[in-house]
Parts: sequence; C-alpha cells; structure tokens
Amino acid sequence: MSVANAAGSHPSVKHKSPASNILNEKSKQTAFAEMQASIDHLAGHLGLEVETALANIELFANHTLIKKYTLSSDEEERYTLLQAPALHLLANFQGAFPIYYEIRILLPNGYEDIRRTSVSSLGNLTEEGDENPLFIAMLQAGDSVPSMIFHNPDNGELAPFVGKPLILSDPAIDPTGTAPVLRGYLALTIGLEEGENRFQRAFLVHNRSHAA
Repeated sequence: MSVANAAGSHPSVKHKSPASNILNEKSKQTAFAEMQASIDHLAGHLGLEVETALANIELFANHTLIKKYTLSSDEEERYTLLQAPALHLLANFQGAFPIYYEIRILLPNGYEDIRRTSVSSLGNLTEEGDENPLFIAMLQAGDSVPSMIFHNPDNGELAPFVGKPLILSDPAIDPTGTAPVLRGYLALTIGLEEGENRFQRAFLVHNRSHAA
C-alpha cells in the first residue's frame, strides 16, 4: 500500500556544506595559479627563443653561401649550382637549431625563392608573398629585423617569426663605394610545441575546475 507525502512536505534537497564550497574555491584558485604560471613560463620561453633567433639570423645571413646565393643574378648559377648547397646549409642550420622548423629566402617582391622545412608533412600555402602578412611586416620594417607571432597558414598553428632584410653589395661587380641594396629576405619560423602543450594542459585544468 502506497502512502502519499503529507501535505506541504517536499523532497529533501542536498546542499553543499560551507567546507565543500571553500575547498572548491581553493581548487579553482590553485588551477588559476597554475595556468598563470604556465602563461608566465611560456612568455619567458618565447622571449628567450626570439632573442636567440634574432642573434642567429644575423649569423645565418652573414654566411658566405647565403650571401653568394642571394647576390647571384644568373639563374643557371643560382638554381642549378647554388640552390642544392644552399638547401643543405639550411638543413645544417636546422640540425643545430631544430626549433627553426621553417627557413626561407624571399625575393625583394616577397616571392618565396627557397624554403627548407624539417616537417615533411608541412604544406606550402604562402609561396606567393605579396599578400603574406610576414612579407608585409618585413617590408614595413625597412632595414630593421622584425619579429612577430603569426598564424602560420601552412599548419594552422601560432608561431613566432623573425625576418631579416638581406641588404648587400656585390664586390665582384659593384664599383667601390656603391651603396648596398635590398636583395631579399631571410625568414625563420620558430616552433613552440613544448610551451604550447604546457599552456594547453593548464588551460584544461582551469576549465575543469570552473565546470565543477
């Protein structure tokens, strides 16, 4: 025989205790602190990598073969004789600094003249550079070496970027005292997979704590 609830009675409702609310708030604060620490770590890591890249791109640009390749106006010499050694040199750069997963030399008009990537599956959607934001940034920077974080259309990921104008004179043919001119650009794309993964893990922890 069923018995109806007495008039005015209500099903019991469980409420979180004050102690439970305090623990939950502390958990959120801890998760937020962890996320903030990861952001700070990533920012410091990013700053260090960009600073190192700014120094390295100067060394790369001053390499004799890079200068010779950039100065060559003879297409047969440039693409038949010099391009393969230049690609090998870029591969050596990446062997010493694997974080530079993409190294490119662009012509003064922004066209991608030579590209070396350490990621075999990485596509190339920015060969025509006149509308490439990276080329535009280098163009606007003039003689300086720009750095920026951009959305790499080749893999859809955020990546720091450093570019350097290659402003050179050719001692073999230019008269003494001839001012150097823009011959192209050298560009490095920097990978930050480890730092990004650290931040994403902290962000997921933070979101879970807020959902609790």
